[in-house]
Amino acid sequence: KHPEDGEPIEAGIGRYGPYVKHNRLYANLKEVDEVFEIASSISVINEGKLSKPEPASSMTRERIGLLMGGFHDGTGHGTESAEAAHAH
Repeated sequence: KHPEDGEPIEAGIGRYGPYVKHNRLYANLKEVDEVFEIASSISVINEGKLSKPEPASSMTRERIGLLMGGFHDGTGHGTESAEAAHAH
């Protein structure tokens, strides 16, 4: 949460790479590793669909790649196999 207004600060990985968001203000991050450092959970956007949040401590670059490729197991958002999604 933001120290001044108490609103959430979100970190994620979207179409244009890793970012942080506070209210309506977005800022790009240079490296995916920065998301791991500042986030407690991570969601990924693929084709306008948001994956369910997963703990940052259990997230890997491979898992992010799968989510970005459309593999959202358990969410009903992805219909491809993990191998096919990773190949995109």
